[in-house]
Amino acid sequence: FVLCFSLASRTSLRNVCRHWASEVRKEGSTSTPVILVGIAPFKPMDVSGSPAGKGAHFHRHVTSEKGSKTARTLGAWRYLECDIQSSSSVEAVFAEVVRVSRFARGKYRPICLMQ
Repeated sequence: FVLCFSLASRTSLRNVCRHWASEVRKEGSTSTPVILVGIAPFKPMDVSGSPAGKGAHFHRHVTSEKGSKTARTLGAWRYLECDIQSSSSVEAVFAEVVRVSRFARGKYRPICLMQ
């Protein structure tokens, strides 16, 4: 499973911890691989939460250290950060998902089979 949150929102990370992580564990098992991904928002936001002007950068509210610590607390296999405006960043996340799923394939029972 891939759990994503916005690096521009502490609330987004709290929601992963309080709600989504437990939902994922209900669907899979405690040993199902999870990757936590912090997403840099596509459009920068101003302090009111509205899109900021052209050329502005998003304000980061979640540090890499906090993301890594949260991943360890959740028992995630990896913590990654992704700038969705960078195709190489997005590709790196998908490559890691494939790598983890291949590694885990022999150790865990699949919960969904495509036919």
